[in-house]
Amino acid sequence: MKKPTSLMLLFVLLMSTIPAAIFADENSNGGSGYGDQKLLDARVEVREETKVETGDTRTESRLEIKTETKDGESEERMEFRQRTRQVNEEGTEDNSDISNTRSRISIMERIEKLPEEKRAKLEFLGKIKQERLQILDETSLGKVANLEKDEIIKLANLRAERLKEVAMLEGEELSKLAKLTRARQEELANLGREEIKKRLEETRLVKVKTSSELNRRDVEERLILRAREDYSKAEDDFMEARQNFLEAKERIALAKEEGKDTFEPAKEHLENIVSAMVAHLEKLKAKIQESENLGNEEVITITEEIDIKISEIKAIGEKLDEATTTQNLKVLRNELVEIWKDTKQVAKLHAYRVADARIEGLTNRAKVLEKKLEILLVKIGEDGISIDVEDKLVKFSNSVDEAAKKTKEVKEKIREAVELKNKGVAENAEQLQQLHQEINNALREARVALEEANNTLKEIVVIFREAKEDVDFEVKEEVEVEFEGEVEG
Repeated sequence: MKKPTSLMLLFVLLMSTIPAAIFADENSNGGSGYGDQKLLDARVEVREETKVETGDTRTESRLEIKTETKDGESEERMEFRQRTRQVNEEGTEDNSDISNTRSRISIMERIEKLPEEKRAKLEFLGKIKQERLQILDETSLGKVANLEKDEIIKLANLRAERLKEVAMLEGEELSKLAKLTRARQEELANLGREEIKKRLEETRLVKVKTSSELNRRDVEERLILRAREDYSKAEDDFMEARQNFLEAKERIALAKEEGKDTFEPAKEHLENIVSAMVAHLEKLKAKIQESENLGNEEVITITEEIDIKISEIKAIGEKLDEATTTQNLKVLRNELVEIWKDTKQVAKLHAYRVADARIEGLTNRAKVLEKKLEILLVKIGEDGISIDVEDKLVKFSNSVDEAAKKTKEVKEKIREAVELKNKGVAENAEQLQQLHQEINNALREARVALEEANNTLKEIVVIFREAKEDVDFEVKEEVEVEFEGEVEG
């Protein structure tokens, strides 16, 4: 698969170093992951302290109970009972610690009621993330437990009131929401339940093993190589025509100074303009032929439109061969100027579309990567290694989502520009210029967002490697990601 050259090259290369498949299991003696390590033995250590105070003589007893047992809940239950007795004896009316412990026991009891497979998933979360689920009733908790571990972890990071709301969705709806990226999940979770349902109905998920499966079309390697050769040749032709154009321009100026006839250098000047225009369009056409993120139909349509413009320009070149007077050259020059007004618009808009498609391809790749990283977290957690990258993953997801939104904005503005162009370039010149500026700005912002995602990704990679030096970064599991459009083959 080709690696596009652009301002995001570092992003592309870095993502290429993390294969589309991620992660192998590795035993480790590191700290606990999302789940607590269960010990084989049980120890109870009791220490009593007695403190006598002057004045109101008061005896304060404190029992510190330390329990390590297969039954991870017993420690907290014993602590809860002891602290409750202490509060009752001392007459304390408000104790937030006991309230928190009571909530903790409550969620543990609800988890215990679940079938073994579901219970195991929630126990894997560990205490902190389990507590985030305490707002859920038994029905909602059961639906959440139906999800995959990585999906449960992601949902548990939603704000409590939003988690409670989305957990009331139907099972299939909740499952679909759980598979979205963090950015998209947060976006939908902040909506009302009916609007969430509507958005989910409009959302399409596809199963892939690698991000290349999200390419809108499959371009054979030989065709990619041919397109690159065509681009290279067109680039050489353009540079040659440009050089000849400048030299002819100098000869025109010199002929005028010397009072000589300017016909020949002027004719050569126009011929090289024609050659440069054709080469410019051939370069663009090669990029379009190479793109895997443009659909087949779109590639055909754009290519045909470019070929028409090339034919129109070449027709002027043929007329130039037959020109014999300066007046002939003036007429042909005016024709060339008029053709180029529309051709320039066509070339710009198609160039924008190629750049936009390239960014779209990178955002698709990043969506798959985010899902693969989620699976990695679970696998490493199952090995007993704790990695805290949730904030980084949220940042990465938000940056990628911002770039994706900009690609949609670019597409919409390209459509507006095409409509204006078709109504008349001259009549809509000012509006077209404004749209070109807005498109350029959106593309620039998309690139910046991807650069930010790239920087965050590097930080995530460092964290993984610090936690597990020999992390394999290979996950072969199929994942489901959101995808707009069609893969045409």
